[in-house]
Amino acid sequence: MIRELKGFRKFSQAIKKMSSPIVLKTPTIAARAGSKASEYGRFLREFIQHPTTTGAVAPSSPALSYAMLRPIDFSRVRLIAELGPGTGSFTKHIMSQRRNHTNFVALETNPAFINSLAKEWGPSSFVYRSAGELRQALDEKGFDQAGAIVSGLPWASFHSELQKSILRQVSACLAPEGIFVTFAYLQGLLLPGGIRFRRLLRQQFTSVKRTRIVWKNLPPAVVYICGNRGKMGGRR
Repeated sequence: MIRELKGFRKFSQAIKKMSSPIVLKTPTIAARAGSKASEYGRFLREFIQHPTTTGAVAPSSPALSYAMLRPIDFSRVRLIAELGPGTGSFTKHIMSQRRNHTNFVALETNPAFINSLAKEWGPSSFVYRSAGELRQALDEKGFDQAGAIVSGLPWASFHSELQKSILRQVSACLAPEGIFVTFAYLQGLLLPGGIRFRRLLRQQFTSVKRTRIVWKNLPPAVVYICGNRGKMGGRR
């Protein structure tokens, strides 16, 4: 409970900083700040318009991206699938780390997000489909199973049947030695949807591990690392 209260205080402090004026001292800093402000603005706008599918007021931080992608062995994985890439917080790190032999496909249902992603990295990797259509999306691309599936979906806001159907798709499309990586916001862990999702993960996968809290994210989050074989880092 103490850790959760600290997390909520940090959340409030971060919101105050976001509303404070920004002093731009150099063109380089101005460009970076402008790009970041644009990303935050786009994310916040989509959250206001589509709160249940966007699920957050800000894009994921570099710290959360690191925790999400750290378990993936980029030297071996042949296919990475991403569910709900949003503004591309995880996507940009996947793109920068993937090898020449690694294919990538991302499923997104928000038109604004998918258009932005296609402009940044080209349209070939991005599919206008829901996560529940993962099998169809892979079939259309000529792919079989993914060595890693990365999810940025707001699980706690999904109803039970939607959670179950997506997890069934993930399990069916995951290679035997593959891993499924997703996250949950700290405040969502105690919500009915968050508790149910945690239970469903343990029903669907033989191995479910959780990282420590990533405090440097808005809001703070934990990462789940799931699979059916192999040894993975983290803790229960």
